Parts: sequence; C-alpha cells; structure tokens
Amino acid sequence: MIETSNNQVENAIRPVFAGRKNWLCDTQAGVHASVIVFTVLETAKANRLNPETYLNHLLTVLPERFANAP
Repeated sequence: MIETSNNQVENAIRPVFAGRKNWLCDTQAGVHASVIVFTVLETAKANRLNPETYLNHLLTVLPERFANAP
C-alpha cells in the first residue's frame, strides 16, 4: 500500500524555508540555487546515500562529463 501523505517531503523542506532569510537568499537566483542544492541533498538522503559524498561525486564527475560533451 502506498502512503498518501506528503509529511516526509514537508519535513525535509522545512529547514529551507525557515533559514532562507538567514542565508541571505534575497534574490530569485539565490533562492533557485538554494533549492537545487537542497533538492540534491534530500534526494541523496532519501536514497540512503551519504549527502556529502554524493555532492562531492557530482561536483567532480559532472564538470568532466560536460567538458567532454560534443
């Protein structure tokens, strides 16, 4: 049976909205960038990955792949 609640998602994003003013996300671009980073980190956590290791991997591998793209 699939749970019909989004409590897990709401609890995961709550710190983003609570801390937004403290992190100086005054611009739309700053908010957008923060949301991307938090989405990647929460996706790693949801898949039982170490968020720091996963982020390090992405920041190492993706630039190499884009540099070699046709």
